[in-house]
Amino acid sequence: MLLLDADESLTPELADEISRIACRADVNPLPGEINAHNSSNPIAYAVPRRNFNFGRWIRHAGYYPDRKLRLMRRGSGCVENCPINEELKVPDGVVGSLKGDLIHHCHYTLTDFVEHVNRYSSLGAEMKGPRAFSVVDVVLRPAIRFIYDYFFRLGFLDGPEGLCVHLYRAFAVSLRYAKAWELGRDNELPERVPTFRR
Repeated sequence: MLLLDADESLTPELADEISRIACRADVNPLPGEINAHNSSNPIAYAVPRRNFNFGRWIRHAGYYPDRKLRLMRRGSGCVENCPINEELKVPDGVVGSLKGDLIHHCHYTLTDFVEHVNRYSSLGAEMKGPRAFSVVDVVLRPAIRFIYDYFFRLGFLDGPEGLCVHLYRAFAVSLRYAKAWELGRDNELPERVPTFRR
């Protein structure tokens, strides 16, 4: 089973690897014949992913190879529905690694990226649940994240596109914690009937 998002595509190298794996007889056993403990054959494969933002391949600060578990032997795991992204889950067995790249076309415009940050920060805040306000979370944590990714993990080598990616990625951290605080604040505020003075 191959898990592929709508904004992802296979390189010819990856497609060829997957085709060769699918054609191997030992990868497709009959139901009930899978025994991960006694087999050296992988039951799932992690795939390196190239992330493109604003038309540029972002290579640094953890954006590449960005391995994702995307190929799995049928019946050996499941697809886990998460609020942000679906993921393959393999409880037990050998996980291999493929060489061919998965192409991920993330965002073409800043507007698209900002909308993504806004939407995903809301989902992230809901997953974290209500929190008390913290300057560390809203200010310091994102600043440290940007400095670490952009300077120490060489994000600056990705040019102007890299600057925008890492800047807004850090902003997403701030926004997520601020929205988690907002959730708690909204729950604590009593309902008030607006009054008007003359």
